[in-house]
Amino acid sequence: MKIGIITMYYGNNNYGGIAQAYALYKYLSLEGHDVELISYKRSVPKTVRGMAELKEIGFKEYWNKHSDKFFQRVFSRCEQKILRKKYWETIGQEIHKREQAFERSREDIPHSKVYTEDTIAECINDYDVFISGSDQIWSPEAIQPPYVLTSLPPDKKRISYASSITVSNFTDEYCELMKSALSRYEWISVRENSAKVFLEKILHRSVDVVVDPTLLLDESQWEEVTADRLINDKYLFAYFLGESKEQRKQVQKLAKDKGLKLVTVPHVRGTICKSDMDFADVDLYDIDLGQFLSLIKYADIVCTDSFHAVVLSNIFETNFWVFERQFLSGKTNMSTRLDTLLPLLGEEDRRITGDESKMIDGKDIDFKCAKSGLNANVATSKKMLRDALKC
Repeated sequence: MKIGIITMYYGNNNYGGIAQAYALYKYLSLEGHDVELISYKRSVPKTVRGMAELKEIGFKEYWNKHSDKFFQRVFSRCEQKILRKKYWETIGQEIHKREQAFERSREDIPHSKVYTEDTIAECINDYDVFISGSDQIWSPEAIQPPYVLTSLPPDKKRISYASSITVSNFTDEYCELMKSALSRYEWISVRENSAKVFLEKILHRSVDVVVDPTLLLDESQWEEVTADRLINDKYLFAYFLGESKEQRKQVQKLAKDKGLKLVTVPHVRGTICKSDMDFADVDLYDIDLGQFLSLIKYADIVCTDSFHAVVLSNIFETNFWVFERQFLSGKTNMSTRLDTLLPLLGEEDRRITGDESKMIDGKDIDFKCAKSGLNANVATSKKMLRDALKC
């Protein structure tokens, strides 16, 4: 069976995004399928949210609701221009090295030629089954027709695996798009409970919650692509996509208290993050997926605001603390995914929402207990995926 997976793969400079793409490909390959990622080049983001919401509620209410974020974004953009002008000549070269490392990691995954929204229909006859997901492809901030396979003829088999929505407020336009497109899916599965509730309400059909693709591979399978140890000293690995200075101060305090070298991958979103300046003892740039996995595996502690860093910490049984993702621009965090994952693992106490004292006094995670609750869900997710792929 030839399977095409559409997700945030092409041009995605994000370790979690590449990891989930690799994991779903690898798992299905081990199941005996011929699999590749569909290289879809996203068009300039057109959120279903912005103008549609403005039309629905009117300018005055829209402004009252979003004016604070407007000023935050203006400030953030002005600050970014200043930082770029001052530091890009040196830091920009290092960020470019990381972009090349991302490209190496993506190239290691079998993939199609590059399609756009205008040409995606050309691959209709290349696959027996199309899979949407995983990652945040169904978020109102990211949704595009190819992510819900609107170009396929009605009789073409399509399913979703762990497609993520991440938010809980939706416009009428977004709801209509999802109702129309998903009505043709033979099986729909998502990654968070909130997405299940929302989709079942608008679709009037059952929607399953499954584990993230990264959990379909066990530790030994991830070790096959994990690089050798990079840091000889005992260290804390900090991986933040958000911009919170206060969170970084808490991590610095933790590393000092535990006597650990503080290691980070700075400016990970491809722009200069002021909070990453003078933050860690070791800044790493030229890091591909295998090296990123190594940084998590061999760390004494991981501190992060990344869902996938939490997942991989559990796979490698590395103690971690997870923070709410915060942006100066006022962007929403990604907590809905963690709202589903952490209770499943019995790790709700690993979430940091304020005082950092529990990090210093906290006990090691009982991973045996955590995985006992997870293993049944992994097995169920695998079974549901196998059943959905049967012709």
